[in-house]
Amino acid sequence: MFNYIIGRIISLGENFLVLENNGIGFEFNVSSFTISNLQGKDEAKIYTYLYVREDNISLLGFYDESEKNMFLNLISISGIGTKAAISILSGISVNNLTNAILNANVSAIAAIKGIGKKTAERVVLELKNKLNIVSVENSFEQIANIDSSYMNDAINVLISLGISRSESIKAVDKAVKNGLKETEDIITFSLKNLGGN
Repeated sequence: MFNYIIGRIISLGENFLVLENNGIGFEFNVSSFTISNLQGKDEAKIYTYLYVREDNISLLGFYDESEKNMFLNLISISGIGTKAAISILSGISVNNLTNAILNANVSAIAAIKGIGKKTAERVVLELKNKLNIVSVENSFEQIANIDSSYMNDAINVLISLGISRSESIKAVDKAVKNGLKETEDIITFSLKNLGGN
């Protein structure tokens, strides 16, 4: 419904923010990460999520899109609601949480107040593959700005050979980081690293 709202900060409290826009005061449930980044500011751009259930309607706010995206990933997990997701985001930065998930560091997540070991294990189990694919694709997009044509060609060839898109991107990324710039060289290198001939 709303992607973001820009307005004047009226008040900040423990896990809540009131933002005024055109005479309307919007109250958001937010993480301590968002609160800390808004300290000392008069205005803010807050990314939003409207949570609607039969017994609860609430507006959640996020300092940036990466925090919002992680929140959406967290609430997609069975048993993790908005309150638990905000607690997780309050207890660990998005970057550290992402690293903990990708490295299966359950203890780092379980150390967050109110988050037990079982919940931490579920977060790692359900989000590791999803975040790994996203991080690989983001890495590809960053280096693709240099010259994407030969990389795309190499990726398409690998996919045509039955290799998954995510594995193809990983292999090509590694080949380019090793200094290879010719499509044939990238494909040969990638196949060797994937166990091919």
